[in-house]
Formats: sequence, C-alpha cells, structure tokens
Amino acid sequence: MILDLESIKNNLPKYVNEFDNKKYDDLKTPFNHFRNIIKALYMYDINEWKKYGIRIVYSKDGCFDKKMKKTLLGKGSFGEVYSTKDVSYVNVPKNVKEVAIKFEKIHGYMDADIPQNLIKKIKNLNYANELGFAPKLYDYFVCIDKNQQFMIIKVMEKINGITLFELGKNKKLYQKANIKKRMMQEKMNKYGIIHYDLRDENVMCVLNKNKTDIKKMYFIDFDLSNNIENNTRNRFKNDDDNIYNYLLQRCIDDGLINIEEFEKYVMNYKEKKVKEIETPFYVYKNLNIYIEDIFHYRDVLDICNKFKIEIIKSNKVMDKKIDTLHLNKKLIVKMFHMTEAKRYIELLKKSEKLNILPKYKLSIYFLSKYVCYVILNFGTKPKWKLFNEIKWISEERKKDAIEQIVDKIKYLHKNGIYIKVYTKSNTILLSLDKKQNIKNIYINILDDNTILKKSSDIDAEIYYNYNTVVKKCISNMINDGLIKLPIYNIYGFQ
Repeated sequence: MILDLESIKNNLPKYVNEFDNKKYDDLKTPFNHFRNIIKALYMYDINEWKKYGIRIVYSKDGCFDKKMKKTLLGKGSFGEVYSTKDVSYVNVPKNVKEVAIKFEKIHGYMDADIPQNLIKKIKNLNYANELGFAPKLYDYFVCIDKNQQFMIIKVMEKINGITLFELGKNKKLYQKANIKKRMMQEKMNKYGIIHYDLRDENVMCVLNKNKTDIKKMYFIDFDLSNNIENNTRNRFKNDDDNIYNYLLQRCIDDGLINIEEFEKYVMNYKEKKVKEIETPFYVYKNLNIYIEDIFHYRDVLDICNKFKIEIIKSNKVMDKKIDTLHLNKKLIVKMFHMTEAKRYIELLKKSEKLNILPKYKLSIYFLSKYVCYVILNFGTKPKWKLFNEIKWISEERKKDAIEQIVDKIKYLHKNGIYIKVYTKSNTILLSLDKKQNIKNIYINILDDNTILKKSSDIDAEIYYNYNTVVKKCISNMINDGLIKLPIYNIYGFQ
C-alpha cells in the first residue's frame, strides 16, 4: 500500500488529540502535496463542520439541481457568483424574490476553508452589513455532491449595480467613486474591519437614475478580511503548518503513506490502457502535481544520459556551495524547476553549433526531484560585456549593434531556436574590440527574460499529454490496490 486514505481519514481524530504542539518542521523533504491531502481530509470531516453549527446540505437535496435557473454574475479563482429567483432551495425572508448565490470550492488548504475561520468571516461580513458596508447575508451552508466535492454556499442580497471596475469607462465618475471608496475603507477600518482584497471588482456601486452620481456603495467578497479582535493566530493558520507536519509524520511512521514506494512506482511507470477512475478533487490535484514533477525529473535524467551530461549528486558540501557559485566569473549557474530545466537543457544542446555562447562544460546538479541547477563552466572568465552596461562612444555604434543583434536572432529562428531577448536585460552579451566593433554576440539563454516558446499551442499540447498520462497513472495505482480512496457514508451514497 502506497497511500491508504481511508485509514488516514479514520486515524486523523486520534492523531489530532495526541498532538503535543512541539515543533515538527524537521521533515526531510517538502511533501506539501501529501500534507495538503491530509489537510483536506481533516476539513472533509462532516462532524468538524457540524461542531461549529455549520449546516450540511447534500446534492440530492437540490442545491446543484440543473433545474435551478440561475445567471452567472462573476467568476473568480475559487468560486462563481450567480443571480437566481429560484429561492426554494435556500433560507431567505419571504419578501425576498431574488438573491446572489456564491459557490466556493473547498480545497482543504485554504485558510478560509477551515470551519472556525469560516465562522469568523461570516461574523465579519454580518458586522460589515450592520454598519452599511456590505450586502446582507441571508444563508450559508456546506454542500456535498456525489463526487465528494465540498462547496461553501453563501446566499446574499443581490445588489443592482455595477462594479468599480466596470465604472472605469466613465473617468469623472470613477474618480468620484474612488474617493468615496477610500473614505468608506477608512471608516470601516475604524470599526476594526480589515478587507485585504478591495480591488475594483470587489466594490459595487449603485447609481442614481441619471447615472451621474453614486447613490450607494458596497464592499463584497469578505473571504480575505478580518476583524482586529479576531486577528490572532490559531494552530490551523496557513503560515503555521506545524500540526500538519506532525500529522504527515504520523501517517508515514504508521505506514499509511509510503513516499519511497510512491516515487519508485512513478519513476518506473509505463503507460497502460486503463479506465480512468474518478478521484476526489483534492486527491487528484495534489497527486497530479507530484507525479508530473517526478515525470519531468525522469525526463531530465533521460536527457542527461542521452547527451552524456555530467550529473552532480546532492551532498552536504555542494548544498552549502551552490548558492554562491553564481559569484564565480567562470560560471553561469541557474536554478530551475524540472519542467523548465528540461526545455533549457534541450535548447542548450540544440544551440551548441550556433555560437550562442562560448564553449562550456554542462553539468546538472539535482537539489531534489523538483529542482535542479544548470551549471555552465567556461574554464576561463569570458571577455564579454552586458549590452545594457556598455557606454557607447556614439549612437551610430549602438544602432549598428542592435541591427546585428536582430540579425543574430533571425538567424537563430531560422535554425529552430525560438527565443525573445530584451536589450535592457542580462540576456545579450557582447565581445568588443577597442573601437567597439562587435567580435561576437552571445546570448545567455538561461536568463529569466528569455522566452523559450515557439507557440502557446506547443505548451498546451505538452500539458495535455502529461495530464492524460498522470490520470492513467493514478487510476493504475487505484486498480493495483496501491491507493485506497476514502469512503464517505453520506445520505445514502458513497
């Protein structure tokens, strides 16, 4: 067994009770993906939500019924807002005929997803409404669908207005609205309410009949807000992963998570024909990232073997030395995520005969399965200067140099090397004689401003292929009994 999610779910309450609040930040590897799964499992405990008096509604009760007529008002990173006149599914006063309803996915690793923090946000929103800063909240609850996806549903007063962002087309009114916004924000802060996301899209403006003035203004989306009285740390806050490090360590110690076997399986995985198995969102999202990282690591190893590139293995001496290697004038050292490293190494090998850089020895230092350093060793300090640091003796010399640089880029494009350079970056390196005639044009293709894309379509295709392979890999693990999914006995379905 590589990952026993059912046993983890059942053991989490016991582990939490045994947590002794010592520091558990001493894990050997950054297993954020597994830690997020544990965090989500803890948040998916229905009893944890009920403990805080948060109502649970199941999908068969109608919340996600397709018959519910609703119109999309807006969409964000974590949710969608609709307007609806179909209020039979929610608790609202009898005289309310239309509402705004927000659907927020519970990811399990967001601060706002935590039950006790959600209660604080709701209290903050209600307080802001009492003071006239926010719309009224009629109802809120957690909804669970048949795919074990948890969502926070908020039913609010519908504001018949436009956002400050939409008001931007009218410059005079926009300026007036911004002044009103700042005054409201200062007043709200005096009452102890702090809104951390007051961008234009989160400010609603109700205009007068002639649309020449702001009749009323509301702040919306209080998920990233707090009250000064509530602004205290708690053990589940995002920047304090102590308890989740502990839970992860307990799961590893008790054999419920086997990291080594997981990585070994993925490293040796060969694609098979298998029916994809629907997995809970939080499981797929985190395993998907981790598996893709290992696939890219495997690809980089294959490239190194193919081109006989020196691989420097991780060791204590090198770990301390690596951060200062870039100070060595004979070297170019750059840290990359495995996805980027693969592209850059391929490009370096492809461009060797095109005189992009002086002769160098290429080495790869693997810091982990996620990150590596690409090291170019020139043997001696190259005699070049950055284009943007050169003091040109005349504008004509500078223009002539730019023309030659453009010709060089066109030449590279014809040979299948698609890069984009900026004269103000560290990308262009020139070898000059005393009269500033160009002897050689070099391009540091490891620079951040170098874009290694022929077209966005290629990237999309690569992503899609990996995404498909990863889904099949997870399905294979489940079929082979290496991953045991959690079972939720919820209102007649599992």
